[in-house]
Amino acid sequence: MDKMKSVVDEMLEAKIPYDAQYGDIDYMYLKRDFTYDPVAFEGFPQFVRDLQDNHKMHYIVILDPAIQNSLTPNGELFTQEQYEAFYTGNEALNYNGQKGIWIRDANGDPVQAEVWPGPTYFPDYTDLENTGKWWTDECRKFYDDTGVHYNALWIDMNEPANFQTDNAALTVCRFFEAPHLFFIL
Repeated sequence: MDKMKSVVDEMLEAKIPYDAQYGDIDYMYLKRDFTYDPVAFEGFPQFVRDLQDNHKMHYIVILDPAIQNSLTPNGELFTQEQYEAFYTGNEALNYNGQKGIWIRDANGDPVQAEVWPGPTYFPDYTDLENTGKWWTDECRKFYDDTGVHYNALWIDMNEPANFQTDNAALTVCRFFEAPHLFFIL
């Protein structure tokens, strides 16, 4: 957070018009959505409040809609204590009454890929009722429970991605086969 503070201070000192500060993925704890690193970003909620109250600025946090599900590919799934946002998404029922609000493969299993935090599942945003409720609840909890009173969300990587291009995880998902393919090109 020291770097972010120095950027803000330098911009304000230079009197450069500046009304919003963005927080990229480095504010997160282990690059997990709906968290912040309590060591590297100690005092983060107060920093955001100071920007808003004393400098009349907005603070925008990044979220990457890929939720880490385990420490290793196909490993043991996180418990509530390890990563609550994953746990609540995994316990929520989807439109078919299955546990987990994730995009699923042809066998009905959650699609696992790997992005910034490691092994991840992707929320199925075509299930607006269930996934939408989970997403809204997690955003509210992050805002209320951590005290990071962001003004807006920067949704990055809003399409499923996979840094492990050799595992073909996304090729078996019905959402990435014709006729849906043209929507993601």
